[in-house]
Amino acid sequence: GKGYGKSYGKSWGGSWGGPAMWGGPYDMKGKGKGKTGLRSFSNETKVWIGGLPADSCSTDLNKQLKVHMETAGGKCLYAEVGKSGNGGAAFKTKEEQQQAISM
Repeated sequence: GKGYGKSYGKSWGGSWGGPAMWGGPYDMKGKGKGKTGLRSFSNETKVWIGGLPADSCSTDLNKQLKVHMETAGGKCLYAEVGKSGNGGAAFKTKEEQQQAISM
């Protein structure tokens, strides 16, 4: 009777999550991904590079750029060539970044 109607209304929304659960994986939009690539490094340790060949981005080219940037004398943590012919590299310290710029 009376008790059934009240408890039914409360348990219906709370036991299975209600409308918030309807979105499924779409509710996870943007969560847990974090920054990747050059964006994950501080601006103080990054250098931007222009004049690279456009539309030639590949993991091999990224590795070659990383090795090349290490010839500047610092520890290059990450290097990336973009589709537009621009790229960048990230160094461990600000001093290493400055040294790479001065080369």
